[in-house]
Amino acid sequence: MPILPDYRDRVIYELWKLLDDIDTISDMAKFDNALYRKLTTKKANKRWEVLSDSQVEELYRRFHPLYLPVEEVEGSEHEVGN
Repeated sequence: MPILPDYRDRVIYELWKLLDDIDTISDMAKFDNALYRKLTTKKANKRWEVLSDSQVEELYRRFHPLYLPVEEVEGSEHEVGN
């Protein structure tokens, strides 16, 4: 089974939109931390509507630095700050 479904552009868009919505929430709730946390938690949970658990697990196995050999992590986009 491929990591992402054939509609991968749609998946990328939906995940980007969630990040953009969270950024908008940060502007709206700038002075209300409780509201910010409530709204961002609700919005972030929608990520599970975009990809299944098994797809997320496969992505972590393929790309998360803890699963990669050290030589693949060093000098790559996986380093903090890149």
